Amino acid sequence: MKVRIERDEILKGLQKTQNIAEKRTTLPVLSYILMEAYQNQIELLATDLEISFKDSYSAEIITEGSAVISAKTFFGIVKGLSEKSIYIEKKKNNQIYISDGRTEYTLFGLAPSEFPSFPSYEDMYFISVESAVLKEMIEKTVYSIAGEELRYNLAGIYLERISDPESKLRMVSTDGHRLSLIDKDVSGLDHVELQKGIIIPKKGVYEISRLLDKTGDVKLGIKENTLVIKKDKMVLAVRLLSGEFPDYNSVIPKSNDKDIKVLRTSLMTALLRVALLTSERFKGVQFNISDKKIHIISENPDIGKAEEKVDIEYKGPDFQCAFNPRYFVEALECMKSEYINLSLYDQSSPCIITGTGDEGFLSLIMPMKLKEREW
Repeated sequence: MKVRIERDEILKGLQKTQNIAEKRTTLPVLSYILMEAYQNQIELLATDLEISFKDSYSAEIITEGSAVISAKTFFGIVKGLSEKSIYIEKKKNNQIYISDGRTEYTLFGLAPSEFPSFPSYEDMYFISVESAVLKEMIEKTVYSIAGEELRYNLAGIYLERISDPESKLRMVSTDGHRLSLIDKDVSGLDHVELQKGIIIPKKGVYEISRLLDKTGDVKLGIKENTLVIKKDKMVLAVRLLSGEFPDYNSVIPKSNDKDIKVLRTSLMTALLRVALLTSERFKGVQFNISDKKIHIISENPDIGKAEEKVDIEYKGPDFQCAFNPRYFVEALECMKSEYINLSLYDQSSPCIITGTGDEGFLSLIMPMKLKEREW
């Protein structure tokens, strides 16, 4: 294999492989990438067996062939080279020679036959989804994914098709303390295998998000245990999590009768300020709600006390409740609405957050127990 390629061209591809190629693994080949040279392009492939990525980049192919090279080392070398054009040649015993005319490297590679094969996707049915829509859905659910140490089947985003009455794409995530849900209109959903819903692992969610732009469309396909995203020549295949996602509908209250309208940024900044006095032991803040204000109080015996009042629109009885302020802030940060609505029932019930500028989105936050403290 002998090729010449623009430094900036291959650097774009190597950057995308860095989060996928495993840095610590019992299978050394997973920390490498496969580089295949044919026709007028170089194709780069990376995999950790759960997520597989490939993309093609224009190059001058002198001799076709393939090579397996350390992802981290190759990226570091190309990033540090100073000339615009790079020459790459595979020599005997899988050694790879790299030069930009000034600097030369010879790296030890592996046999291409050792590299895992890319998941098959040729017979998948693909639908078009706006990149911006898919990115928004991920941004509004990724923050409430549970860690794998909690429950394996919650360590990802649940993707399903719903009828409302028209078919919509829904994403849901929960860590048991909060839940995020968003619905979007997407054409062609009836042809995608989403009868039971699927769970996209957290790492796969992040990789999908990194590859999405604010404009254009991507192709989405699902078959058995694999989700595939295609954009131009780029292909990302994600192995789905097994197991059943819990019945999240049962925890979404239907009888909340206390509705509060509040300026999103005012509530968010107030929570950030009072949350400065929370700790691992004392995570919650108290909400004292009246007809015109939310009085937010953070009490920490180890640090001190913080209070702030936020103007609201509310007609109903005064009452108290307590929540983890970080859960509120993370939900509010991903929203666009100028004003948001908080829907509650009592101090033992979850709070529902919605906003007219965030169509199809719902955030649910479970309450904390109110504790009486003396000062």
